[in-house]
Amino acid sequence: MGNSTSSSAAASATPPPGGFGVRVSPGLLQAAGETSANLENARVQAAEAEGNELLQNAFRQGVEYAKEEFKKQQEAEAAAQREQQLAQMRATEDDKEKALHAAVEALQKRKYRAPVQPLLCKDERESVVQCYRAHRDGSKGDLVFACEKAVRTLDECSNAVRLAAQAKIVPGSLPG
Repeated sequence: MGNSTSSSAAASATPPPGGFGVRVSPGLLQAAGETSANLENARVQAAEAEGNELLQNAFRQGVEYAKEEFKKQQEAEAAAQREQQLAQMRATEDDKEKALHAAVEALQKRKYRAPVQPLLCKDERESVVQCYRAHRDGSKGDLVFACEKAVRTLDECSNAVRLAAQAKIVPGSLPG
């Protein structure tokens, strides 16, 4: 084939020496032009389709990467929030523990301690015991007669102590 592009030149072209030549009609040239244009359009469309597919794949990969990164970010935020809550709980626990210790100490200070008083009627008791020891060898009648005054003194003392204790009790404060 020759290098000429016009249909009239291709139709009248002479074959090269020792070769052969092809004559192409103008209709064939026109059809071949349309076919090559269609072929070129098909190539362009295929290239565009391939480019679109590459873009879609890249977009999908980007979306997946963004999802993973977003998930990691949410997990990191949740972990930080849990750490913050844990720190707050620890601080609250420490405050409550201190308050509990303070309350325990206050209760221990308020704990009832009976007042220490001397043993009442101690002398009278001692005199009864001495009298009984002194007269233990005698008869029971002699023992009662000899120690009657000491026993009566102890009885009067103990009744006085009992009445004094009852006077300190607020009426109606004791059960039944």
